[in-house]
Amino acid sequence: MAGVTIAGTALDLSEGGELEPTWIGEESRAFAGNLRNAIRGNKRNFSGTTSPTLETTWDTVRAAVANRAQVTVSGTCPIP
Repeated sequence: MAGVTIAGTALDLSEGGELEPTWIGEESRAFAGNLRNAIRGNKRNFSGTTSPTLETTWDTVRAAVANRAQVTVSGTCPIP
């Protein structure tokens, strides 16, 4: 089973995968009608559903990300 680790707390994923990327920048039309591209990059997006997990595990994750703290996320995500 695939898993993800959030701030050192391991969680099992029952399903998930990579979604369409979010593009950073924009495309617009110039006065002459040609397309101007200002896209600078993209962000990868993932979605996942966890397996049944103990409430104490969720309390640990909530405490780690409280007040929008930056945490390390790693692991594998099953691609459908």
